[in-house]
Amino acid sequence: MLWRAFGEFQPGTDFRAWACKTAFHQVLSFRKRQKRVPIPLSEAFVDTVAAELAEMDKTLDHRLQALAACVEKLPRRARELLRRCYQSGLATKQVAAELERPAGTIYKELTRIRRGLFACVERTLASEERA
Repeated sequence: MLWRAFGEFQPGTDFRAWACKTAFHQVLSFRKRQKRVPIPLSEAFVDTVAAELAEMDKTLDHRLQALAACVEKLPRRARELLRRCYQSGLATKQVAAELERPAGTIYKELTRIRRGLFACVERTLASEERA
């Protein structure tokens, strides 16, 4: 359980990498404690899953970098709406009330922004693969 090991986390380092490595070691520790009970997962399988997870982690980092660049390209108003909806912890209806706009309008605007960001990230990654 990650929360038990959280005291070992070094602030400023990659939390996701630390969490994955900690979880991997906990799985190995569990397997050692359960030697009497047959577990259908081989060590090779666990190693393969760990390797796949590490590769997925790299891909996710790359996507996050592309997303950050795409968010910076958005107009100020769209960035502010994203900040209000995703960083403030407010529900979309609360944001709509604050902005004195119908909730449906906010939902539609967020949908357009998310679609645009998705397309931007895909274009960015595709152009980097070609380069």
